[in-house]
Amino acid sequence: DGTGVHCELVNDFLKERGGSEEVHLMVRNRLQTVRGTESLIAGLCHPSLELRNRVLSEMKKFEMPPNPFSDGTTARLRQIAEDKCDVWHKRAAAIISLAQIAQMDHCQECDGRADTLAWLLGMLMSFSDDEVESG
Repeated sequence: DGTGVHCELVNDFLKERGGSEEVHLMVRNRLQTVRGTESLIAGLCHPSLELRNRVLSEMKKFEMPPNPFSDGTTARLRQIAEDKCDVWHKRAAAIISLAQIAQMDHCQECDGRADTLAWLLGMLMSFSDDEVESG
């Protein structure tokens, strides 16, 4: 939709001019309003690695959402990862996105991060060789 590109241009402009926390927060809030949670989830589970990386980059740059562990973002990604009726690449993208979100600087102190990391490890360890081969 071009929103992320415009937000990044504004952010780059602000960096060149000394930045403004107030404007950064306005851009973040606007991006979150325009995108919404469902669009964010769709981007994080998309089969295109390039698209997923762009969404993750915007999340990191704009610290959006501020706490993906409490706003339902990571809970929705976990649901997708656990849903054996979903296509394998969508489930895999959800798992990879969860791991990448947990590594973001603005998420390091978020409540729910440790639980999500423990769940990720358990999920990865629960795959049997048969599931991986037949996947």
